[in-house]
Amino acid sequence: MTDPKEQQIRKNSFLIPVAVTTGTLIAVGAYAVMPSNLALFTIIAGAILAGFFTYRYVRSIKSN
Repeated sequence: MTDPKEQQIRKNSFLIPVAVTTGTLIAVGAYAVMPSNLALFTIIAGAILAGFFTYRYVRSIKSN
């Protein structure tokens, strides 16, 4: 069996590039559809919300 920490590292090494690629495609799509200022605000607000929810998720896992 592999160490749970090693499994988490492997999962993150796959998910991080997927998240970056997805975020880039969403940003390009937002700039193509929305006015530039609104698209920038939407992307920044989405990044803040994603960071907040990720923080809450990781915190809830560590407390269990």
